[in-house]
Amino acid sequence: MIRRPPRSTLDRSSAASDVYKRQDRVNPKKGADDLNKIMKSNKAQDSIVFFPEATFLKEKGLLKFKKGAFITAIRNKSPVIPVTINGSRELLRSESWLPKKVSLHIKIHPPLNTSNEFTNPQELSDESRKMILGDLNEPDLNHRSFS
Repeated sequence: MIRRPPRSTLDRSSAASDVYKRQDRVNPKKGADDLNKIMKSNKAQDSIVFFPEATFLKEKGLLKFKKGAFITAIRNKSPVIPVTINGSRELLRSESWLPKKVSLHIKIHPPLNTSNEFTNPQELSDESRKMILGDLNEPDLNHRSFS
């Protein structure tokens, strides 16, 4: 979700980031605390980037989306801007920590309005998925579990 468009230049004095990893949350209280921090950050007009698959596999394809990003967007009335990235699987292969030199093709889709157009997390997820798959050179693995 991006509430404000990112700047074309990075001002390091105002740049900040927090990383929340799903696998780090073995403690339910920590997970709830992380979600509260994300919600507050988004309400403060910060841009938030979610990877709704919540994992990365060697197998090609777009996995089922987790709902947290879409629930957060709807609760905060923040638009969702789906982004399709082709080439990332070759860039960061699951069996290697070293990136490979490849071309990335990135498409930024039109925003999905959560103020009035999308108020259901599943519908928002489905529309985001449809837009991403329309430009992704990989199959739909929505039926596949996260294991």
